[in-house]
Amino acid sequence: LESSCHCIFGTEKLYTFMRLYCALFSLLSKVKDHLGEKWLHVPFYTKNKGRTSAKTYYNKMISSLKDYLNEEIDFKNYEIFCREMSKDRVYEMSALPRLIEKCADAIVKVSKENLVLTLFDYARLNNKNPVVKRNMSLNLTDALYRIQYKPEEGLVHFCFLPRDKSLLTSPKVVMGSSTLGNVNASMCVDETITGKNFNSGKDVDSTDNVLPTSKMEQDTSEPSSKRLKVK
Repeated sequence: LESSCHCIFGTEKLYTFMRLYCALFSLLSKVKDHLGEKWLHVPFYTKNKGRTSAKTYYNKMISSLKDYLNEEIDFKNYEIFCREMSKDRVYEMSALPRLIEKCADAIVKVSKENLVLTLFDYARLNNKNPVVKRNMSLNLTDALYRIQYKPEEGLVHFCFLPRDKSLLTSPKVVMGSSTLGNVNASMCVDETITGKNFNSGKDVDSTDNVLPTSKMEQDTSEPSSKRLKVK
């Protein structure tokens, strides 16, 4: 791997959290691009009737989102605020609270595994050979998911690799032409880290079997899970 490439082999819980986190980052970036150019001409008021001077609709949306997560307003009022800012993108802003709560639940599960710090240490080794890192990770736990990020691309790649499959590090040559091997070919673009274009890709395993792609819930009903306190 190149020195700028970051690669970690993680568990299913770590993979789930990273997928949700990428989806959250991309959705926030899309909403910011849409609302960032809209300036507030009339100041709005907080729940304690304090006058605020938010510069953009995006700042107002973030403020309302924090109020909801801190249980200072209910979901209905949060959706009303979103509808006032943008009627055509209210479905995206309404999905943010549930997505944040799912991320919070996922990261709690990752912490309870008590494996992520060790896996992260393996990922930071000076040895850039992914085979060595994978073997060390598999000796620790079922680290069946390869998560790779390259800053120059601004993309996060995901790959499912069972224990009984070998990790190919060089392309296969077929009929005089270079063809990517099963494992390398399965590395497909999933989400853009920059969030400029949210490309929902597909996960593929090392046998080229397409795995179902998780779709972000756009349910606008009030989430039933315990809210995450934001200070």
